[in-house]
Amino acid sequence: MLSRSAMVACCLLVPLGCHAAEDADQAKMMQSMLEGMGFKQTTDIKGGNCKIVVDATQNKVIDSVPLLQKFGILNDEMSKSELTRTPTKTTMVIALQFAPVEIKGIYDSFPDADKCSFTHNIISNDEYGNSRKETMFTYGFDRATYSKVNWDNFKSQNLIKIGRGFAFNPAIARRTSEE
Repeated sequence: MLSRSAMVACCLLVPLGCHAAEDADQAKMMQSMLEGMGFKQTTDIKGGNCKIVVDATQNKVIDSVPLLQKFGILNDEMSKSELTRTPTKTTMVIALQFAPVEIKGIYDSFPDADKCSFTHNIISNDEYGNSRKETMFTYGFDRATYSKVNWDNFKSQNLIKIGRGFAFNPAIARRTSEE
């Protein structure tokens, strides 16, 4: 129930509280909270088609590790220093954990949204200190699949199975295995 934990954390972090999971105001609050943790979402919806791009700023994501551990989203047995030694992997894991929250927010907030493509990017610094933006993973989702999901019990790792054409960027996957 990782996405449920993420939703609970979002509710606890926002001073206005949470009443209905389908509430558009709650989706906006979650997006604001996610931005504070380094995730910026760009949404382009035309008719029933949508394109969602989520940029994860690695340094901000890593800085949010203690808070995510406090709310049970990340394993609290791992130290921040352990997680910062694997920054790409940590950022990818956190992005995967929040992806269902982002999916749910889109479909709850935009009733006409049907076929959506999602791209999750990582913004980090290369070995020379220059900023770089790379795709971590991509997938598609549609309203029919969204309707099948029991969001209260959905495990974020199952997104890999049900996201249409889910794919990791091979270069990022290699980097995570080298960390």
